Amino acid sequence: MLREAYRRLNRNLSILLYPIILDMIALGAGWGLAGFRGEPQWSLKLLLDMGLPSLSHSLNLPVLANTLGYLSLFGQEGSVPAVIVVLLLLLVLCYAQGGYIASLQLIASGAKPSFSQFMRSGRVFFVRFFMFNAIVFAAQMGLTLGLSALFGSAGLFFSLLVFIVLRIIFIYIEFTMVVDRLSWDQVLGQSRAYFRSSLAQTGMIVVVLVAGSGLISLLLHRTWSLAAIIIGIPVYAYVITGIQLALMMVLLQTKSQA
Repeated sequence: MLREAYRRLNRNLSILLYPIILDMIALGAGWGLAGFRGEPQWSLKLLLDMGLPSLSHSLNLPVLANTLGYLSLFGQEGSVPAVIVVLLLLLVLCYAQGGYIASLQLIASGAKPSFSQFMRSGRVFFVRFFMFNAIVFAAQMGLTLGLSALFGSAGLFFSLLVFIVLRIIFIYIEFTMVVDRLSWDQVLGQSRAYFRSSLAQTGMIVVVLVAGSGLISLLLHRTWSLAAIIIGIPVYAYVITGIQLALMMVLLQTKSQA
């Protein structure tokens, strides 16, 4: 499945422009607001995000201004321009998420995605992904704070473990939101059903996803520099898009056999 996914991706490389351009904008904004910080270190971050890939998903050091974690660079004093930029980029990512996943669906179905389709799908799913991201963030923060209050520092580990398990079980939730256009109460059950019905194939691809993103993360942290980040953006977009395309192909195959 992975081999066929990358074969199809190589015939539709235009889909990579969306994550690459958005990450380059986020890098430029981050560099302009706070400069480039950090030094080479032994560190890695496991990928827990699906949909539109961003290199920030695999970085422990905030350099791309498209995550709330980036605002930690400004301490308690904060920065109004940084808050505005980060919020605007997060809104753009919510818009792009639907267009990107719909493009994956078209490629997995053997069709050709287009920019007009990307914009149309982004508009259709913008509110849904905005609400989804807000709910996930609130749930993650609530879980982390709650377990930390009960178990201290061990609670951080427990919360991460719980989130990883849930992320794997609901690996198809973002895809299901676009492919099936179900209501909120149906999305969770349907995405879990897709995972359960394709456990072997999905499990193998998830292992590749974690290993591939982890390796890229490790290499970037070890060779930390602006040049490494610039090179890493298109490499990461290509690797993660190919793997997610394989997951989309599995989902559509499972859906057709249901």
